[in-house]
Amino acid sequence: WLAISGIPPFAGFWSKDEVLLAAFEYNKLLYGIAIGTVVLTAYYMSRLFFLAFYGKDRWKESTADKKSLPHESPRVMLIPMGVLAGLSVVGGFLQVPFKPAQNVLDNFLHPVVGELGRHPIVSSSTKIVFALIGVLMAVIGIAIAGLVAKAGTPWPRALEPKVLRRSWFIDTLYEWIFEKPGRLLATFAAFFVDNKVIDGVVNGTARAIGATGSGLRRAQTGYVRNYALMIAGGTALILCWALIRSAGS
Repeated sequence: WLAISGIPPFAGFWSKDEVLLAAFEYNKLLYGIAIGTVVLTAYYMSRLFFLAFYGKDRWKESTADKKSLPHESPRVMLIPMGVLAGLSVVGGFLQVPFKPAQNVLDNFLHPVVGELGRHPIVSSSTKIVFALIGVLMAVIGIAIAGLVAKAGTPWPRALEPKVLRRSWFIDTLYEWIFEKPGRLLATFAAFFVDNKVIDGVVNGTARAIGATGSGLRRAQTGYVRNYALMIAGGTALILCWALIRSAGS
């Protein structure tokens, strides 16, 4: 929570400070947007923290089974989270501007990013000022979330208009662009292409072969006189064909 909110000395503070300083150097408008994002990030992460750890125990009122009650994560999740938590505390010190960790990440990433990874050249006092501004914005976001949480639940709808509650309608947009067309395509493929076209070709071939076999089966009567008649008829046709060929030549 504190790391992603940008509170020192956690890792998020150092990365956020680098981003803000670079944004200010290249685009002042972008820097203003980034500062606003710092407040929003600290606010929504703090809201999550206060709601989860200091909010009302709504699960106690639930009639769900015991498996749905709060419980510790299994080791397969707990160990990676512990590693990430430890890195969020000490990871930022890999890039502090003094030895022995000075420029460790820069040197490590230089073969990949090259000159794109260079840092703005500013004085130490300027860096301190920008760092204090970033921390102040984060504290403001945390304070707003704390005040809102203290006011009780539910959280004020005025702070969350519909567009934010619906996550900028990204899920709705995804549904209309990908999910619904994909479902229609799958339905068309399953019930028309598969059932009508593919199965139609296979079943039609089987029916044609079956009909041909049924027709030919009628010729197999089992009577010798019928077979002799067909042989004689065939022989007569061959003789007629031979006579016609010889007469024509």
